[in-house]
Amino acid sequence: MAKDKILNLWQLPSEWDLVTDVANFYSLYNLFIQGRDDGRFALLVSRILPLVQNYTDMVIGGELRHVVSKCGKDPILVESLSTLRQTLRNDAWVKWWAIRKQYGLEALELAVKAFKKGKNNLGGPRWATITRVLLAMLRGEISKTMFLDTCFCMQHNGGQYFSKLSGWYGWKVRPVLDLNLAGDMEGVLRYASRDVREFVQGAGGV
Repeated sequence: MAKDKILNLWQLPSEWDLVTDVANFYSLYNLFIQGRDDGRFALLVSRILPLVQNYTDMVIGGELRHVVSKCGKDPILVESLSTLRQTLRNDAWVKWWAIRKQYGLEALELAVKAFKKGKNNLGGPRWATITRVLLAMLRGEISKTMFLDTCFCMQHNGGQYFSKLSGWYGWKVRPVLDLNLAGDMEGVLRYASRDVREFVQGAGGV
């Protein structure tokens, strides 16, 4: 299946200015916790959450193809998961979409078990963590805000978490994360969109 059709299946854009929206997220969150964001932070979260959630789900399926033999012994679900084995990443993304639609959270639970048994270069603890974070958000165990914050900061075995879609320019996010970690909100704001910069500056957020 063509890449654009796969992304349409997962309701994902081929291009997204991730760096700007990560900067918007932390800039507006700084006002949100002070009660001075005028509802803008919630609107941002509602827009970007489906992108991060669906991306996370999709890439889990792509990685799972390497460790699917370690998924356990549930005969029906494992038979479906076995179709991921020895497939290309794009094909795995399509097959995983169908598996998730059919089996829901149970498929993610088996994925965690499989990743935990994988090696650091295939599956492994980082992918187990990624999958557990998605599960926790879907179960309501962590907030949507915590989910986004965690995903923005995660890494998989090959590096920056959002590297699977080149049009998202995930490798450019690191400077924003470092500035936020250092508490340099003026630096973070420089990466934000113009409307967010003007709003935050007008609200005295930095």
